[in-house]
Amino acid sequence: MAGSKMRSLSDVSLADILPPNLVADPFVAALIPVFDEEFHLLVADTAKILLFEALASQPDAVLDELAWQFNVDFYDQAMTTAAKRELIGNALYWHSVKGTPHAVERVISIVFGDGVVEEWFEYGGSPFHFRVGSLGGKFPDVQKYADLVRMVRVVKRASAILESFEIQQSGQQSLYFGGAMQIGQHITLGSA
Repeated sequence: MAGSKMRSLSDVSLADILPPNLVADPFVAALIPVFDEEFHLLVADTAKILLFEALASQPDAVLDELAWQFNVDFYDQAMTTAAKRELIGNALYWHSVKGTPHAVERVISIVFGDGVVEEWFEYGGSPFHFRVGSLGGKFPDVQKYADLVRMVRVVKRASAILESFEIQQSGQQSLYFGGAMQIGQHITLGSA
C-alpha cells in the first residue's frame, strides 16, 4: 500500500470507503453527511467506555462506581483520587494473584516497603500456617496494624492461618559500658 497513510476513525467519511458508483447515486449522496455525523458521534462516545485508558480523567463519582463494579479490595471513598485510580487500575491484577503468598507479600510491602511470607514447612510450623515478616520496617500503630491484618486476611488463601508477624529492625546506637573493681580485706577485730 505505497502512498497510503493512516487515518483516524474520526476523520473517515462514508464517501471515502464507498465505490464511486454508489457515491454518485443521489439517494446515497444524501445519506453520507447524515451517516458521517452519527458515526463521528459514536466514535467520540466510544472513548468514554475505554475505562482503563480513560481512568486518569474519570471523576470521583465514576471511580466509586468502578470500585464497586470491580470489587476493589481496600477501597475507601475518602481516599485521594490518585489512590483510587491506582487501586482500580490494579484490581484485575490483585484478583488474579489473590490466595497466593505473592499477594500477601505485596500487601506487606505496601505497608512496610518490603515483605516476606514463610510457609509452615519452611520454618517447621503447624500445617497450613504461615507467618509474615518485614526486614527494616517499622512497627505500625494500632490502626495501621488492624488494617494490615484485615488486608492480609482478604488476600491470603482461605485455608491458610496467619500465625504471626515478625518485624526485624536494625539501627545504630552508641553503647557505653564500664566496670568497677574494689580490692580490699575484711578484718574482724574482737576480744581474745
